[in-house]
Parts: sequence; structure tokens; C-alpha cells
Amino acid sequence: MKVKDIYRAIDCFAPFDTQADFDHSGLQVGDFEAEVSGVLVAVDLDFDVIEEAKALGCNLIVTHHPAIWSPLSAVVAADYTSRLVMRLVQADIHYIAAHTNVDKCSGGNSERLAQALGATIEGRLAIDEFAVRFCMQPITLGKLLEKVRSTLHDPLAFAVGENDTLSSGALCTGAGADDDTIAYCCQNGLVYLTGEVKHHQLRYVEQNKGHLICFGHFTSEQIFVRIIIEVLQKAGVVAHASAQKNPCFVG
Repeated sequence: MKVKDIYRAIDCFAPFDTQADFDHSGLQVGDFEAEVSGVLVAVDLDFDVIEEAKALGCNLIVTHHPAIWSPLSAVVAADYTSRLVMRLVQADIHYIAAHTNVDKCSGGNSERLAQALGATIEGRLAIDEFAVRFCMQPITLGKLLEKVRSTLHDPLAFAVGENDTLSSGALCTGAGADDDTIAYCCQNGLVYLTGEVKHHQLRYVEQNKGHLICFGHFTSEQIFVRIIIEVLQKAGVVAHASAQKNPCFVG
């Protein structure tokens, strides 16, 4: 099994050419022709994940968020991203990122999380291809918040809006709080669930009688690890789930 075979397995599930224009998914460090000794899957690339891969005998790491976002004009120790690249090369570890292609695909992050919450997928939101539209059994905003906290193991998830009974909504894992999307959901009676919001958006939802639930970015996208492991298992590849923890401290 070579790096290119892992890449192809992911590409068949979530084609890399569907990634957003701003994204940098794909093979970021390494050689497509290299033999793979093991695969470690994580949300982010960091030094702990690299050390974890070494300890497990894995020479390929797959993450959701790309480590390299801007062209590197130099690879120097003073730069964090450069140090990550240097550590990968020193450890002879190859690195693939699968970001917005997995966000957008059928069975990707947002769809799987909505299903985990007991919702039925109705398709993508017309105004936002990253957000899925869903329906569910009638539930109050407060009870839905409880379900979100329990499903994601995220006690910091919070809600905005009156404790009304809801039956339809939209969901986008990660940083999905686009102003237009939030406005659309408010105007169309949809509760919006996402991983990051700005303060002015919370006020907009409150003032426009909308409903919103915000959970952690990391907690919402941990589901990526399970998705990719399942994809690789179907291709006959055994992959390991990283023990990476949420960077946000919960006291």
C-alpha cells in the first residue's frame, strides 16, 4: 500500500477537486510513491500527533485541517509551520489534509453529525453548500442543546433564542457562521447549529427572533477521524485514531 493508494481511497469518497478555492487539501508533505507502514488520523497536525505517529509506527498522517495555508518562502525553525514540516521530514512521515472536500461530500462531517443528533438529512442549504438542511422530531431549543452537549461531550455548547419547539434546521461543523447563512435561517424558521460564531451574529439572532446553537470547532469535527477511518477500512487499510485532545480547557 502506497501513499497514493490512501489518497485515492479518500478521493473516491470526497474528491479533492471539490475543495473550496481557499483550501489546501491534498498531499502537503511527502511522496505519493512511498510505501505506507501505518496511518494516523487526527483533526489537526501538531507536534504531539507527529510523535504519536512515530510511536505507533505510522509514516502517514491524515488530518482535517491543513497545516500549510500559505506558500512557504523558506523553511526555518523560527516559523511554526516550518517546524512542523521539518519534523515530518526528519521523521520520514508523509502528510495528507482532507478539509473542505470532506465538509462538502455526501456522508461528510455535517451530514454525519446531524444524523448523530437523530436528524434526517434533506439536502444542502441553498445559500450555503457547506451546511446541511435537516428535519427532526419536534424538540425544544433547550432539549436540543442538551442533546448536542451529550452527543459531542461539549459542556460549553450554548444556545441563543427563545425556548421554542423546533422541527427543522441547518448544521455546519467547524467555522460555519456566515452572516448570510444565519440571516437565511432566521428568515426561514430554521435553527442553525455550527462550531463558531461572532458576537454580532449572536445579537442578530436574538434581535430577529431566531434560534442558534454553537458548539466547539474541535468537538464538532472530531467526527472526521471516524469518517476517514471507516473510508480506509473499506479500502482494506487499518488506520489509528489520534488521541489528540481539544485545545480548549474545560474546568
